[in-house]
Amino acid sequence: MHKSLLPCLIVIGALGASVAAQTTWYVNAAAGPGGTGTVASPFTTIQAGIAAAAVGGDTVEVAPGTYVEQVDFIGKAVVGRSAGGAPVTTISGGGTQRVVLFRSGEGAGAVLEGFTVSGGYGAPVPWIMMACTDGDGAGILCLGTAPTIRDCVITGNATGWSGTPGNVFGGGGGGIAALSTGSSGASPTLERCVITGNSTSDGGIETVNGDGEPGGLGGGAYVLVNPWLPTSSMTLVDCRITANTTGQGGTAMALCPTGAAGGRGGDGAGVYGAATLINCVVADNICGNGGPGSPGATSGGANGPGGNGGGVAGSATLIHCTVWNNRTGTGATGGLLPVGANGVGGGIALGATAVNSILWANLPDQLDPFTTSVTYCAVQGGAPGAGNIASTPLLTDPANGDFHLALGSPCIDAGDNGIANLPATDFDGDPRLFHGTVDLGADETILTQGFAQAGPGQPVSLTNANLTGGGVYYNIFSFDLCPGGPGTGPAVLLGLCTTNINSLIAQIMLPIGTGPFHFSASADTEVWGPYTLPPSTFESVCFEFTGGVVGAVSRVTRFTIQ
Repeated sequence: MHKSLLPCLIVIGALGASVAAQTTWYVNAAAGPGGTGTVASPFTTIQAGIAAAAVGGDTVEVAPGTYVEQVDFIGKAVVGRSAGGAPVTTISGGGTQRVVLFRSGEGAGAVLEGFTVSGGYGAPVPWIMMACTDGDGAGILCLGTAPTIRDCVITGNATGWSGTPGNVFGGGGGGIAALSTGSSGASPTLERCVITGNSTSDGGIETVNGDGEPGGLGGGAYVLVNPWLPTSSMTLVDCRITANTTGQGGTAMALCPTGAAGGRGGDGAGVYGAATLINCVVADNICGNGGPGSPGATSGGANGPGGNGGGVAGSATLIHCTVWNNRTGTGATGGLLPVGANGVGGGIALGATAVNSILWANLPDQLDPFTTSVTYCAVQGGAPGAGNIASTPLLTDPANGDFHLALGSPCIDAGDNGIANLPATDFDGDPRLFHGTVDLGADETILTQGFAQAGPGQPVSLTNANLTGGGVYYNIFSFDLCPGGPGTGPAVLLGLCTTNINSLIAQIMLPIGTGPFHFSASADTEVWGPYTLPPSTFESVCFEFTGGVVGAVSRVTRFTIQ
């Protein structure tokens, strides 16, 4: 009997060694059943790929498609990566379950990269104590773990309720939640992610006296704050947190003569809790309104207040962020009092700190003045603190999602280079400190070489220039007038602008022998040259903007070559 089994055992061992050597597992929802995770025979679910992977070091590569499943990293340092990126690869919870779970001690080596995470629902489940249910983290739940989430779109996820029987409040973190366990805090890192269109649930009713409970916190992202548990945190770098909402306060139901109070609207529609945001855009998030009170026979029935911190609430730190058009919740009506208090801090509230950032167009105000701190920020209406300005930031087109600094923005070169954790790049990956002093907000204005080309006798102008830099400083245009001669007609440079801060120089380089050069320029423009740049075959005309008021715009209206 032993003799007949031995060859089988040898074959099985050989197969096991072959599988163990594999480091990339392949998944394709369109594949047939029975796949083994190879390129030719992929798995059909992401979970199968993770289950097959080694504890550390393997990659699960996922083909484009929609995967309706719950993905649990089960404690493995695995890279789960889409082959085609978030626009074409979706993991969906189907509206019935959380989408991605990190709950078994995963660290930074557990990576989710390039997916759309959608359709998540934070179904209440037991957490820490069996009597307590938790509906937090509908899209991604990090429970005492520290994964890396990169290049993902987290959208269309909604929390369930949390609490204990008879005391049910809205769950936190429609997009993502970082929760502590009894032994460890969570600390996920998100890089280049979009967190948009997520929501938290409304508050319920406290059954002892009928008070409404608070709406859920952190529509986009939520970090648990609990002094009895290890500290959790979250780091978001180069992310966009937009159009998320928190839940409404619960509607009261008077169960005694003194009436019942309405619940508070959820705080921190974009982000709530101890998060660090670097180079992030936080825009168009809205907090929940307060819940109506219910008057009793003798008294009571206060209306619930609106949620605070439309953009960010709690002990968060914002570094080089742009916080725009977020809104707090409004107080409820219907109870004993005429109206509940409106939320405060349309941009930031409840202990948040911002530096080198922009807070603008938030309602009803930019910040909670009693608990927040801002320095070197552009704040609409002004704010106390070193380096703050109240000048309009001149964002390019924020209503349509373009948060780059426009020509002449006062936020250019208005930041503090000496802050802790100064990022090396901006939200586009462009270098900071391009012009000696950092800009405010998520964008750093950068110029690259611009080129223009025209045939003999044709004008050179901005209409045929490649101005890929899109900025205002030290823009150098190299005009190639084509082989065969400089041309007989004028070369016209229309609308070249620069912001006049002390002394800035723009330069035009042309083949030697071209000219003479003629300018039609504003009064505060000084023209140099032409002069030769040896051993180059080009010569240069420089013009320096030196006059006028600092921050004013100077313009060279016409430049001709004859």
